[in-house]
Amino acid sequence: MTPRQRRGVLLLFVAAIGAILVFSAISNYVDGVRKDVEPKTSVLVLTRDVPELQPIPLDAVREKSVPVKWVGREALRDPSELGSLVPSTSLRAGVELQQGMLIEPPALEPGQQEISILINADTGVAGKLQPGDMVDVLATFPADERNRSPASARTIIRRARVITVGLPRSAPKPGSTSRQDAVPTGNEQEVLVPVSFALRPTLALRLTYAETFASEIRLSLIRRGDESRTLPKGKREFTLPPTIAKLPPAQGAGQ
Repeated sequence: MTPRQRRGVLLLFVAAIGAILVFSAISNYVDGVRKDVEPKTSVLVLTRDVPELQPIPLDAVREKSVPVKWVGREALRDPSELGSLVPSTSLRAGVELQQGMLIEPPALEPGQQEISILINADTGVAGKLQPGDMVDVLATFPADERNRSPASARTIIRRARVITVGLPRSAPKPGSTSRQDAVPTGNEQEVLVPVSFALRPTLALRLTYAETFASEIRLSLIRRGDESRTLPKGKREFTLPPTIAKLPPAQGAGQ
């Protein structure tokens, strides 16, 4: 074997040893990375912003797969863990939910009472109310001929906080039962929803009065972020002006 051939064989031997060392180093690196990223688990991540003290809708949460090594003990991993918890502060989209971020929804503040009434589903923002929502309570009162007061619509309570919203139930409409057997006649049914509010005692009395004497009670849902806006006193009640109230009923175009 010539000296040139010996040098070539030596270089091949050195290259083979280098390749073995590189392969070993890459294998060790891959094993280390695998140990860091496996096994994996799921954590809950918000897909949109959630305001403070507002319920977290299920469609606002998604499951994200992350290595177990990087997950804290307080991380929430299952949507069932949310329950009725609400954020203690406003949360941004992309936040991984932790137990310390969520608290039980506040029920009653000092000086408040809980009061429940039945609201007609058609006039009570049916299907949209959630615990923690703020609503205006509106009531319509019939005309009182003895006191010469016209029919009116009034905002009797501003920014009432909803505590709970019960399950809808069917009930006969007032005056839709037979006097003889008290059986509902025809299909005169209405859907009622029990709604609980947190109110001061004076406002609880006002709501009770309206439930008893008002011809109808409606709930007006306040948009999130508008809870602090005030309503001028002049716009809290509506009655027809006397000149309009005394006008004869409008006739149809063909009459």
